[in-house]
Amino acid sequence: MIISDILDIVNKFPDKFQAVLLEILLKNALDSGLKTQLFGPITQPIERISDFIIPIDVRAFFIQYNLNEDLLKQLFYIENNQVSSIWRLKTTKKAVAQIQIALLSALENALKTGKFEFSYNSVRDKCKERMVYDANNYSSNFKYNDLYFKSFEDKEHIALSPDGKANLANVILEITKA
Repeated sequence: MIISDILDIVNKFPDKFQAVLLEILLKNALDSGLKTQLFGPITQPIERISDFIIPIDVRAFFIQYNLNEDLLKQLFYIENNQVSSIWRLKTTKKAVAQIQIALLSALENALKTGKFEFSYNSVRDKCKERMVYDANNYSSNFKYNDLYFKSFEDKEHIALSPDGKANLANVILEITKA
């Protein structure tokens, strides 16, 4: 079991259990002698984002909104060319959480493909996993916040508008501050 497997397991549980579960699974993995398999050779720094190259559009976004690229380490676990979300929402309002998940999903996709876009159904599934899905208001919530998105014509590729990117920058700052 490597860190990305542990994170996949942890992300399937509600936010309130994730920290404890992560601690238990990591401790168990370390106690069972998997330290080298988990973290690689001891000489390699753990914080390193390996050989991952941040796409130019993501770099431009971070420069445009005066964000430090090190914030990515608080939002995503990146190993080789794999990106896994590790962020935790701070809001308790489902409508706000659904939009934040969409924005952060667009950032995750931008790290993988260079495009700030997300899939409507994928975000719905993530909302269900995080227990913030509101079936009665999900669609209307996106329509109400349509200024954050360029178009809803292709539900598999909903791109962020300039307002959406500005709100994403605010969400990043909100969830990464201590």
